[in-house]
Amino acid sequence: MPLADFDGPLDWARDLDNRWPERLVLKTTIVDVITAEVARSKRDTPKILELGIGAGEVLESLARALPRAALAGIDLQPSLITYVSGRVPGCSLFEHDLNDDAWSDSVDAPFDFVYSLQSFHDLGGRKALENVYRRIFEALEPGGVIINVDFVEPQAHDDPADPRRFPVDVHQDCLSRIGYVEFRCVRREGQLACMSARRAEGIA
Repeated sequence: MPLADFDGPLDWARDLDNRWPERLVLKTTIVDVITAEVARSKRDTPKILELGIGAGEVLESLARALPRAALAGIDLQPSLITYVSGRVPGCSLFEHDLNDDAWSDSVDAPFDFVYSLQSFHDLGGRKALENVYRRIFEALEPGGVIINVDFVEPQAHDDPADPRRFPVDVHQDCLSRIGYVEFRCVRREGQLACMSARRAEGIA
């Protein structure tokens, strides 16, 4: 349901969690993947960008887990930008449509991590998915990591001729064609999966 149908961002986010309880597990998975990678790589001040910030739960968890991280986020909804700016002080937030390539020019790239939670299926199909994956590639440091949690199976109301929710192997194919390496399906829960890949070292 649209954000406008709820009293505020938190009620809207809780409705999403009620409809897809697997979100609760996978929000934690995003934080776990990033914190483990930060510890492995010994990055003191990682730069992290969220695409589609929602109500800011993941950003808030990252701010607690990695207090020295530089956090940034993008969303199309001004009300979410306003809400998250109060929830995660110090986070740099930008209002953009992810289908508009200008979003990647507005942020302070490159980043060590770029992630998204249940957002890319709304972009409009495989071409739009490939485009945002390409823009993320350009916004990552060599060796930087992309994490995407999204639907990996269709829903009953989807148009089979114009799909927006793709299985894991389609995401892997899109990412590998662009130049990502080390693809992993980190965790599968219900209709959602957490997938990660890395921008290869040495690619300028």
